[in-house]
Amino acid sequence: MTKFDMMCKHFGVTHQFNILEWPSCNGMVERMIKTLKHGFLVVSSSNVQKWAVQVPRILFAYHCGIHNSAKYSPYMILIGRTPRLTIDNKLSNLTQVVDDQVASEGMAL
Repeated sequence: MTKFDMMCKHFGVTHQFNILEWPSCNGMVERMIKTLKHGFLVVSSSNVQKWAVQVPRILFAYHCGIHNSAKYSPYMILIGRTPRLTIDNKLSNLTQVVDDQVASEGMAL
């Protein structure tokens, strides 16, 4: 038994394997890869930089977008507020209104 197997057993993780020839078996991963590819196409057409710079930007944009299944962005669910951007210094009232609306709806975090 490997250390990995012992760790999985300790934390109650069931390790599932996909056949390498059939990556479409994992639909969630395939959808995320499609989203990343689209992000790279959009970004690379206007500003060509290294991947190390672009990946965090694309993921931040993805995490700030509202998802249909949860009706909130992953950032909102994890952090409990809207993301603060540099433009928020000028638009601080708008983000405060959104945060107050979410708090009044009683979103449990």
